[in-house]
Amino acid sequence: MSKKTWSTILVVVLVVAAAVGIYFATKPAPAAPVEASPTPEAVVVTDVPATEVPTEAPTETPTEVPVTEAPTKAPTEVPVTAAPAAEASEAPVVAAAEASEAPVVAAAVAAAVDEVKETVETAAAATEEKVEEVTAAAEEKVEEVAAAAEAKVEEVAAAAEAKVEEAVAQVMPAADKAKAAIWHTFTKGQEEFLAKAVAGFNASQDKYEIELLSQPYDGFLDSVKNSVIAGVGPDIIFNYASEAASYVKGGYLADLSQYIYDEEIGIEGFEGSLVDGVMNGEVKAFEDGGIHYLPAYTTGPILFYNKTLFDELKIAVPTTWEEMEAAAKTIKEQKGIAALGCDSLTDLVQMFIMETPGAGYIDVANKAVLFDTPEVRAKIQWLVDMVKNGYFLVKSTGNYFSEDFNAGIVASYIGSSAGYPYITPADGKFEFAMAPVPAATWYPSWNRGPIVFYYKDDARAQAAYEFVKYFISADVNAGWVEAVTALAPYSWTKETDAYKAYVAQDTLAAQALNAVAENLDVAGSLPAVEGANVVRNALKAAIEKAALGDMTVDEAWTEAVTVSNAALQGK
Repeated sequence: MSKKTWSTILVVVLVVAAAVGIYFATKPAPAAPVEASPTPEAVVVTDVPATEVPTEAPTETPTEVPVTEAPTKAPTEVPVTAAPAAEASEAPVVAAAEASEAPVVAAAVAAAVDEVKETVETAAAATEEKVEEVTAAAEEKVEEVAAAAEAKVEEVAAAAEAKVEEAVAQVMPAADKAKAAIWHTFTKGQEEFLAKAVAGFNASQDKYEIELLSQPYDGFLDSVKNSVIAGVGPDIIFNYASEAASYVKGGYLADLSQYIYDEEIGIEGFEGSLVDGVMNGEVKAFEDGGIHYLPAYTTGPILFYNKTLFDELKIAVPTTWEEMEAAAKTIKEQKGIAALGCDSLTDLVQMFIMETPGAGYIDVANKAVLFDTPEVRAKIQWLVDMVKNGYFLVKSTGNYFSEDFNAGIVASYIGSSAGYPYITPADGKFEFAMAPVPAATWYPSWNRGPIVFYYKDDARAQAAYEFVKYFISADVNAGWVEAVTALAPYSWTKETDAYKAYVAQDTLAAQALNAVAENLDVAGSLPAVEGANVVRNALKAAIEKAALGDMTVDEAWTEAVTVSNAALQGK
């Protein structure tokens, strides 16, 4: 108990003791019993001392002693002979009363003291508890006020700092930003999203600035190559790993691994973010051991077909190339149009090659192609015959076969799932649908993404990398794959709510994605080595030359093999 509390108790005890003392000092004598006697003659007594007469009878008196009401004033006349007798009779009574009263009073006082002490202790404890409660509340309030004050100080400081920075910016020239340019051929929704992403990146920081430049589709890759060699080309283009591989030997590409694995600006969780086939077969498969490309989406070829026409002719959706040939003959005979076109003739030929027993694509170790076999040549001959018979088309009237399809020039075509938004049948004359392409043992999975060039300018290269990092981040990448109607290549994108909702939708877009997904169990990637892009172009040229009658199949194929091997060997 505190010193203050004991002081309080002592004061109370002293007060009680004083009260008891006063009580006994002023306590009246008990009333004496009065005996009946004749009224005496009046006698004047002048020397009798005045005494205080109690107004109440004593609390304890002999039960047999009659009690009479005492006069309120001392009598002026008292029988002289009666005084001694009264004194004698009263003394024993008073003595007995006082003797009997003393223990009671003492006990009462002790009890009162104990009660007071207990009350005081209770009050003291309650007081101490209240003091503690009030103290705690006060401390809490002080802390609250202090926190609010600190927050206000920080707010004011931040505002002041911003004001200072603003003032400085008005009088000081802004630091030059590292700039990088994106060249692209995207249109419509894809171009809109890319522009939005560029704007978002530029606004997110003040060190780098990305410029977006749309380019003509025709001759795009040639234009890029010439500009890069001249040192004035783009910093970023969107293409396949094979395109990046064509620049490795010349040292035209930035090695993104130096940034990806950097402790400060790296990509957290990059290892394990892609499936092994993509990570090891494409991203890390470059001859120099660097990383020169990062996928931004995964697509694949699917079959877009005129459902109205197929239903009318009672043609089932082809699941083999033999069924495709039969459907083509019926369509040509009944409607007079070609049954099939293909946006990427090269990928179609690659599919034929990879599904031919005993054949292959590129022997990386020996730097030679593996598709110069009689079986492969026979498949190429079949394809050329289908073109010559008017069943297949190898060239579009526009940039993509979606234009021919919309116009009703061709009944179906093989194109990327990313081409879905471009299917708009003229005047709504027919309903279309999508299905997997006929693939038995091998399917070309298309992983396309940014390729970063290097012009001996580290700041410029880092600006390009920072944009790529931003572009493949979860939320931005989820928006991009939806814009191109594709599948996400990265694990972090697949975990976003936006992507999950996108792939779960019951729409034609989901139908396109499902058509890709049905073939992913046989999907594969081709080697991204120097000369790989030359090989792709040689295959396309061989088909076109043979189909147009400029060369026989054997002549065109022999040329393709020769050109491909030379490119692989750096000749």
